[in-house]
Amino acid sequence: MSKVKIYIPPQFSEVIEKAAEKEGITADELAERAMKKLLVAVRDLITTKQHVTSFGIQMEKARVIADLFIMNSNYCSEESNFSIRNFMHQGRGRRLFIVFDNESRKSSENMVRLFLDIALKEACSGEDLLDDDKRRFYFIMDEYGYLPSGLEYLELSKDQGRSKGIRIFAAFQTYSHLIKLYGGKEENAMNDAAGYGDIIVITPHDGGTRDFIVNRCGTETKEITTIDVMCNVHTETKEMPVVPPAVLNSLKRGEAVILPDEGRPFWFRFDK
Repeated sequence: MSKVKIYIPPQFSEVIEKAAEKEGITADELAERAMKKLLVAVRDLITTKQHVTSFGIQMEKARVIADLFIMNSNYCSEESNFSIRNFMHQGRGRRLFIVFDNESRKSSENMVRLFLDIALKEACSGEDLLDDDKRRFYFIMDEYGYLPSGLEYLELSKDQGRSKGIRIFAAFQTYSHLIKLYGGKEENAMNDAAGYGDIIVITPHDGGTRDFIVNRCGTETKEITTIDVMCNVHTETKEMPVVPPAVLNSLKRGEAVILPDEGRPFWFRFDK
């Protein structure tokens, strides 16, 4: 059997080195280990009778490994010089999309985690910005509740990122998705949500999300006046939600309740 030369493109070297460091091996050893697993998977695919689903899983795994480690594949061409680290420092005015879709979720989870961690780390590594420095790093994370677990620099970015120019926009469908992100630990989910300065609420669809928003907005003392059947007027003081559930339930398309970092919540309508 001829020996296959494994090529590690420069644009992926930083990611592979970080993954290898976690495993306690060199980048070349990690690449060799991945290639051996690929060859074993191909051998099993040829020689072993398995269910058609397992064929699809193995072929997807083989494709991803090949794309990452084989020269001139879809992601690793000799002409490519892309680097996450360089992009963070030299990509001013540009946008980078990292797609984490359901179709390749399992096979791409580790790489997406590494890409995001490196980006967050590089954004946090600079000096604190001066007051007149307008540089900003915008991280817009759709379906936040489905991010890959184990992001090492996400919490650091939320805690210390403001002085570095980091702005994180996290979008999730329901509060339960945020709890799921933290393995079902609601306390951790609440701490996460508390770290965001402003919250925009657009048509919450479940009771858990509405309860979270109502509790987040707090209560205030209000005078309630009622008239009984004998036309007697009664006035009493009650603790009432600042944003009642009925307000959230009545939101229409294009409407939102904004919870600012400072000040009272308010209703808002988007033009588009």
